[in-house]
Amino acid sequence: MLQKSPTGTWMPAWVPQSTLVLSFLLMICSMVQSCTGGYDGSMLNGLNILPSYTDYFKLNAATTGLNTASVFIGGFFGPIFAGVFADRFGRRPAIFWGSAVTLIGVLLQTAAQNVAMFVVARIVLGFGSAVSGIAGGVYLSETFPSRWRAWGVGLLNDFY
Repeated sequence: MLQKSPTGTWMPAWVPQSTLVLSFLLMICSMVQSCTGGYDGSMLNGLNILPSYTDYFKLNAATTGLNTASVFIGGFFGPIFAGVFADRFGRRPAIFWGSAVTLIGVLLQTAAQNVAMFVVARIVLGFGSAVSGIAGGVYLSETFPSRWRAWGVGLLNDFY
């Protein structure tokens, strides 16, 4: 069921009317998006020192570097499409589909049987993270109340 908000937009009836509650929910969503990027970097850093990981993939210095850096390859291509996608379809769908692509990358990375599959999964993960990260920051900047906007957007990257 939809209801008209004070700003004239139609919102689902379950969306809270309080600006403070909505701001809190927006911050939680942006913090989760930001935390997942930082967690991924920390997780791979921890994996690189585990003998079971390096022995399973038979890693040397070059393949370890490729595994680590491949997320940035996807992160390079993600912004090329993120702006156009977010402008055409909206910020929330861009965040949703970027997160869905990130989850696909996580599933592929989890199921990786060799270095090539792991690298491709990291590229997919980086692409999705870049799309949702770009759309998430812009969405927060556009929707956060103006009196708290600088504080809210400043916290976005603090949770990385």
